[in-house]
Amino acid sequence: MSSTKITLNFFISKMHDLVRRLNDETRRRRTLHYLKRHLRRLPEQRLRDIGINPENIPQLTKCEFEF
Repeated sequence: MSSTKITLNFFISKMHDLVRRLNDETRRRRTLHYLKRHLRRLPEQRLRDIGINPENIPQLTKCEFEF
């Protein structure tokens, strides 16, 4: 019984870790998506004023349009 409980606790902790990493990655991708989208809306001169070369802003990928 004790080994089953230890195994179950180990599995639960691993699942919590996987869910946390998935949530972190989802949050990171969503933030990157919104940052790209807002930068694309700024005029070229405004981007240059804040020190960003407009050609260096990556295009949104197909999966980023889904957010």
